[in-house]
This record gives sequence, C-alpha cells and structure tokens, in this order.
Amino acid sequence: MGLDKLLRYNREWAERMTLEKPEIFRSHAKGQRPKYLWIGCADSRVSPYESTGLKIGEIFVHRNIANLVPENDNNSQSVLQFAIEDLKVSHIIVCGHYGCGGVLTAYQGSAKEPVTSWVSGIKTVIDRHQKELALMKTTIEKLNLITKLNVIQQVNNISQNKFFLNSEHKITIDGWVYDLKTGRIGDLEVTKQTGLD
Repeated sequence: MGLDKLLRYNREWAERMTLEKPEIFRSHAKGQRPKYLWIGCADSRVSPYESTGLKIGEIFVHRNIANLVPENDNNSQSVLQFAIEDLKVSHIIVCGHYGCGGVLTAYQGSAKEPVTSWVSGIKTVIDRHQKELALMKTTIEKLNLITKLNVIQQVNNISQNKFFLNSEHKITIDGWVYDLKTGRIGDLEVTKQTGLD
C-alpha cells in the first residue's frame, strides 16, 4: 500500500469518525486520561487496540523490541514517569508475544549492535533460568518460556521502579503474553501493585 493510499484512508476515516461521533476529535484535542499503560513489543502483528477492544484515548502505548523496561533506558523511564505522574494510569500491562524476534535474537546471540546491547537483559534472564529451560524439549518451547520469563522480569523491573514505588495513587502491573497463532492473550498471573488502597 503506497503512502497516498494511507493518506486517503486517513481522510475517509476522519470524516467517518466525525459523522459517527461529532465531538471525538475536539474531545481528544483537550487532553488524555487513559486508565492503561501498555508496554509491548514493536512487532507489527500485535495491536493493543484491536486485541483488547480499547479505543483511541483509552490506552497509553509504549512499544520497543521485546517489550523491555530496563532501568537505564531514558525512553521507557520517561514513559513510566509521564504515565504515572501526569496521566495517573491505574493499570500497567506488559505484553510480550510468542514468536518474538527480540527473544529469538537473545537466545541465538546472533544480533549486531545496537540490538545486542538492547536484548542483553533477555540474555541475563536466559542465563538465570537454565534449569527450567533445560526441561523444555523443543526450541519453540524454550522460546515460549523465555518470552514468559522476560515479561515477568519486566513486571518486576517496573515494580521496583521509583515512579511506581512513589506513586500517589494505586497502580497494578500485569504480565500478559499474546499468541500470534490464536490472537488470544494469556495472563501470567504475576500482578504487582502499589501499597495504596
């Protein structure tokens, strides 16, 4: 699809939205108050909107390779700070997905810089869980387990984050995994929350 088709689609979409909900764009222009922060992979096959049924304005989205939230990354730290302090989100969702290229790259150790540095946190997760990974019979099973372990690690990273810990309102963090083969999201049941009621 050429860029001209994208722009034509946008014009048609904006006109259709304005007819269906005349106030929608004026309302959006006034500001945002999403309840959710979605931290997901940049993979083009995973849509936080379509897979959850949330609409524009209901979810604040941060995406990168392999849905990472390293403490030394100013980008993800800025997103957390803004989402927590300014938007006052009440839910943070870390959503990985099976078939993740970032996870595969970390597992194979085959990337060039800067990707090698970026996925080094996943390599640390792999090294820490060698016993569990040794029980997996196939490479796919290992990669799926690494995907889950990586999501859990990111949930833990956020739960130790200063913006989360110093929040003046209640926030929950959940870890999910999206299955490309079925379109279904699985809850890893690793919920963390601030101590506030």
